[in-house]
Amino acid sequence: MSIAANDSPTIALVIPGRNCAATLDRCLQSVVPLLSRSGRGDESPTDHNGRYDESSATGLVASSATPNNHRAGLVASSTTASPPAARLQEIIFVDDGSTDATAEIAARYPVRVIAGTGQGPGAARNLGWQATDADLVWFIDSDCVAESDALAKLLPHMSDPEVAGVGGSYANLYPDSLVATLIHEEIVARHRRMPLRVNFLGGFNVLYRRTALKTLNGYDELVTNGPGAAGAEDCDLSFRAVDSGMRLHFELKSRVGHYHPTSLWGYLRTQFRHGRFRASLFRRHRNKISGDSYAGLIDYVQPPVALASLAVIPLMAFGLLGGIAFGLLIGLLLIVQLPMAAAIAKTSCRLALIFVPFGFMRAYARGLGLTQGILLITRSDQQDCTPATESKSNQHGVAG
Repeated sequence: MSIAANDSPTIALVIPGRNCAATLDRCLQSVVPLLSRSGRGDESPTDHNGRYDESSATGLVASSATPNNHRAGLVASSTTASPPAARLQEIIFVDDGSTDATAEIAARYPVRVIAGTGQGPGAARNLGWQATDADLVWFIDSDCVAESDALAKLLPHMSDPEVAGVGGSYANLYPDSLVATLIHEEIVARHRRMPLRVNFLGGFNVLYRRTALKTLNGYDELVTNGPGAAGAEDCDLSFRAVDSGMRLHFELKSRVGHYHPTSLWGYLRTQFRHGRFRASLFRRHRNKISGDSYAGLIDYVQPPVALASLAVIPLMAFGLLGGIAFGLLIGLLLIVQLPMAAAIAKTSCRLALIFVPFGFMRAYARGLGLTQGILLITRSDQQDCTPATESKSNQHGVAG
């Protein structure tokens, strides 16, 4: 399915970002060549396994709003852009309260810079799409480097008027890092098994109709972990889209390179935050507790199992029963890592073996974050029960 030249929709790229000087330069270099130009990008800057190949990296330009938060150390490693793969009306970068060199870097490029309010990626994305009149809005993150055909791979899906949005996949910009490669291989394994029609799309590489964004009232600005820190605003938006009857597609061949974490501790801290925002996400979307197009029930039971293993530790002091319960829970937590390890083994048996303890540790980080999220919700509910509590009438972003 293709979009005829005379029916070509206008497209804007929105890139939200805060303190992303380390990555923004390379991000913008990858997309600016797409501005007001057309062509086909046939070369991919990754090999057949989705690993980044810097020698063949090419760029594209779009109208974008990118959230960026303290990524100044990575910006200088930019590549020269090649002819674009699709035409973009404009690129909108939403600077969500940066205090580093982000603004100076953005000023070097033909992009429209909008000052954000420091309320997180959801609010920044809303400012971006509301500021454009383009038919389609492409979102990527400020720590992503778009492949030359990333947008071109998404566009054919939008020739179907029933499709409200389409998302793509990742490439790994840190192929020499064990932690980054483990993260990447798991994500790609999940993406490979996703069907064409999905109920979940990440916000790092996604194309939405502006009319759909307006109908949905945009991203939920309350779903955030603070300035520059993503919450579950992308999950929430896709869930609401599908619940309202909209159709979402997934395109594996559309990829943006990403700077995955290289530190295990840093990654576990991120997963702690993921566990925290899942508490509020599942409260709003109870029908997704059993799983979605990206993650299933086997993923969502791991944090509770990890927490249960911690809860039974005191019982070990009172006899054999506590030890047996602890052992069974630990064994279960290890066993549930095997399906993903098997999927990763198709690429690397070594990585598959390492993934088992990797996923095991992550379950505890998510479990502790989930606990904090539940406690925060409980405290918020108690405050909402007081007479002074005001009604929360604007739960989602304001449509523009």
